[in-house]
Amino acid sequence: MKRLLKYGWFGLLLPLSACTEQPALNFKHKPQPPQPVPVCVLVAEPTAVVRQTAYVGNVEAAKSTLLTAPYPGTLKNIRVREGERVAAEQTVAETFSQSVDSRYDAAVATLKRARDTYRRAKQVHKTGSISDAKMVEAETALHQAEALEKAAAQARQDGRLKAPFDGVVDEIMADDGVELAFGQPVMRILDLSNVEIRFPVPEKEIGRWRTGDSVYIVIPALDDRLFQACVTTTGLSASTVSHTYICTARLSDSAALLKPGMVCKVYDRRLTDSGFVLPAELVERDAQGTYVWVVESGRARKRAVRTAGFSGSGILIREGLRTGDDVITDGRRKISEGSIVEIKAL
Repeated sequence: MKRLLKYGWFGLLLPLSACTEQPALNFKHKPQPPQPVPVCVLVAEPTAVVRQTAYVGNVEAAKSTLLTAPYPGTLKNIRVREGERVAAEQTVAETFSQSVDSRYDAAVATLKRARDTYRRAKQVHKTGSISDAKMVEAETALHQAEALEKAAAQARQDGRLKAPFDGVVDEIMADDGVELAFGQPVMRILDLSNVEIRFPVPEKEIGRWRTGDSVYIVIPALDDRLFQACVTTTGLSASTVSHTYICTARLSDSAALLKPGMVCKVYDRRLTDSGFVLPAELVERDAQGTYVWVVESGRARKRAVRTAGFSGSGILIREGLRTGDDVITDGRRKISEGSIVEIKAL
């Protein structure tokens, strides 16, 4: 009986030992190669573009004059109103000065006496009663009196303020009856027959501007109407505050539609450049600078580029791209540096 139990236990342990001696199963899988990311590309092709540079300017009258008081006096007669058209040499206002009128009256009296003295001296000189020296003195006194009367008459005439050219009264700065100081402004007259555009140009760009250059003018107040103009002057000295030069341009036609003070935009379309034009969304930026994604040997690469501003259809790339480069357009959000990509046909 004991022998049977002994061999019975042995029989039970035998299969257990056989199970523990079997090797463990290996469940590891072989690594699969990464799947390429499908992308769409744009083949880089160089092109010549025209870059539009806009400057903000103002419409101003080509000629403007400020009529001022020629001497201290009273403004007694304003003959025009603001906005009224005036002709050249038209009297627009008068000033009165008692001292000027008194000097004129005295000059007239002095001239009258000098003429009478000269007439009498001339008659006596013919008879030989006075010397030649006395005759010269009488003649000199007459010339002096004539000069004084002429100056006094001119001063009196200057009291009449006249328009120097055909134009429009822009502003009246004094009222009838007020006392004017010497040089005090009375009114401003503008010549609106030919207006001009004044616009500032930064000092780094003034070197390419020349008299005679063609520009385009857009007037927002006239529903963005477009005018063609010609540069008439370029600034000679820069503003110490803004570091800009003031340039002027004159319109070739339709100047009557423009009014002084209108804001305008001046476009310079002479600027041409060459490079690669890409849609703005393809040009990205990070801490290292501006870049685009390109395909090189089946992998995605970040390519640093240098831009040259905007053109009509995108951003102009001046450096960093070569002709024939595949610039990634779609799928950029699924790739990283070195990602395997597959170019999809559009």
